[in-house]
Formats: sequence, C-alpha cells, structure tokens
Amino acid sequence: MEFITQSGPYNEKNAPRPGLILLDLKMPLKDGFQVLAELKSHPGYKSIPVVVLTTSVNSEDAKRALDLGANDYIVKPVKFADFVQKVGQLGNYWGFISDSCIGNAVD
Repeated sequence: MEFITQSGPYNEKNAPRPGLILLDLKMPLKDGFQVLAELKSHPGYKSIPVVVLTTSVNSEDAKRALDLGANDYIVKPVKFADFVQKVGQLGNYWGFISDSCIGNAVD
C-alpha cells in the first residue's frame, strides 16, 4: 500500500503510479480483500484496474472480490508453465483493453 500511495519510503520518483494491479488474496500482513477495499474506497486509487490473481477456487472469494470492485478474478494454475502462459494472456487482454479505451477516448 505504501508503494501505491507513494508514502513511507516511496515517492513519485521511486514508485510510479501503477496502470494495473495484480493482487493475491493470501498475503502475510493484510489479505487481498483488505487491500482491495482500501484501494476502491480511495478516490485517488479506485480507478486503477485490479485483477485478483489467486489460487483460491472458492466462488465466495470470487464474488466478494468482484463485489469489492475487482475488475477480474483469475485462478492461478498450479504448474509454472501454465502460470506463465496465463500471465501472458492476461497481459495481452489488458493491453488490448487499454488500447481500445485510449483509441475510443481520442476518437
């Protein structure tokens, strides 16, 4: 959160504003739901797209994440090669979405 909010040891020079956040639900200090709720409740950060990328196949987790404002919920594959492929597909998808939005904004 300090990186995203450019607080603590972070500032505009060493922590650029992210264009997309990949968020895991299971983290050591705060869970992903807490982070997502903080991001989506803050006017300065709620517009940053957040994709939950997690091992949880629990449909309640997916519903909760989407209800909190996640833009997508993706279950991480167990095998590393499948994970790399999934992240590549995710990058292509969000790149396409970003280009489409920019193109529409210019038109």
